[in-house]
Amino acid sequence: MTSVCQCGHEVTDKAFKGGEAEVQSLRALQICHDCKAANKAAAAALRAECEAKGTRCYLRYGKPPASGYSANGMTGGCEAGVSVYPAWRLPGRRYVMDLDDCCFSAVWLSNRPVYTVTGTLLDEKGSDGEPLLADVTARKLPGSAVVDWLI
Repeated sequence: MTSVCQCGHEVTDKAFKGGEAEVQSLRALQICHDCKAANKAAAAALRAECEAKGTRCYLRYGKPPASGYSANGMTGGCEAGVSVYPAWRLPGRRYVMDLDDCCFSAVWLSNRPVYTVTGTLLDEKGSDGEPLLADVTARKLPGSAVVDWLI
């Protein structure tokens, strides 16, 4: 399959070097492996800003399920808790979601409202490698909040 990434590169699946998970994730983001590699300097600068000025938090797209268990997209069952993504809160209602260490499933959910979520971090990860929380409390972000992705 051929895809066109944000910079206009036409790439085939062979251009994605991280296996099928990277193919699906980067295709959804419309970023080829070369573009992601070229973005490393900007990503490093953003990560440094987050670590210097940010406060760690967790975000999720969509209101947490009342049951306290997110759906497992691979099995159709439930996760061990509520799926969240690690993030930083920066001054000025700006958030940066850290998707570097987990799957980019957030991409498919990004049309939902964003919530900050607190709770007990579980040892178990979700089916996409995302952190899971138990006993959660969530607060919907205001419309003026900005959410960026660090990939």
